[in-house]
Amino acid sequence: MKECAACNTELSQDKFSKKQWKLKQHERRCKDCIDNNNEVQLIKKHTPTSLVKSNTAVNDGEEAPSCYICLDDEPDASGCEVRRDCSCRGPTAGFVHLSCLAKYAEEKFMSNLNDRYRDNVWKHCPTCKHEYQNNFALDLSRLFVSCMKRNFMTQPFNINIIRAQITVLENLMLKINPDERQPEEAKQVANDILRKVRRMKLKEHSYYYTNSAYVYESYSYECLGHICQKEAVKVCIMYGPMI
Repeated sequence: MKECAACNTELSQDKFSKKQWKLKQHERRCKDCIDNNNEVQLIKKHTPTSLVKSNTAVNDGEEAPSCYICLDDEPDASGCEVRRDCSCRGPTAGFVHLSCLAKYAEEKFMSNLNDRYRDNVWKHCPTCKHEYQNNFALDLSRLFVSCMKRNFMTQPFNINIIRAQITVLENLMLKINPDERQPEEAKQVANDILRKVRRMKLKEHSYYYTNSAYVYESYSYECLGHICQKEAVKVCIMYGPMI
C-alpha cells in the first residue's frame, strides 16, 4: 500500500501506474487522480509505520524502501520483508523480496544454460554487481538448491544441484560461529555432495563431470575436516587435551 499525494488515500499497487508507483510520496498520484486532473496536495511528511530490517535506517520523512522487482513495499506472500545485503547504497536502492529475487534468478539461469557464469545470478546483485553477504546470501543459496532440484532432479548427473549445494556450503562455512545448527547443516550438505560425487565418479560419464567431481569432493572433505577441528577444539577447552 502507498499513499496518493493528490487524494491522500493509501491504495494498492494496481491503483497506480508503474511509473507513478516508483515516485516519491509527495509526487505520486493514483490513476483516478490523474484521469480527473487532481493536483498534488501539500501535506506534512510522515514516518512510515512499517520499517524493514536492513542496513539502512528509515529517517523521518522517508518512505519504506520497496522491492525493485515487484515495486511493492509490503511483505511478500510468505510474510517476508524486503531485504538488502550487497553494496547498493541509498535509502531505497537494492532492496528486494527474496522470493522475487529467486524467481528472477531462476528465469535468468534457465534461459542461459550454456553460459558458464550462469551461477552468478544467484550470487551477485544485478545492480551493484557485488556478491551478496551474510544471511541474505545463505538464504538465497538455499533457494538456489531448491530451484536446481526442481529443474534437474530427473537428470542422471546432478551437477547443477551439486554446484548449488557448494554455494550453500561456502556460505555456511563463513557462519560456523556461533549458531550450533549451522555446522550440522554444513555436515549434512557436505555428505550429500559426497554421495552424489561417488555416483558420478562410478559412471565416468565424461572428463568434465569426473574432473568437477574431484574438485567438489575435495572441498567437501575440507569443510568436514574444518568442522571436526573446531569441534575437537571445543572438547579440549571443556575437558582438557585427550591423552
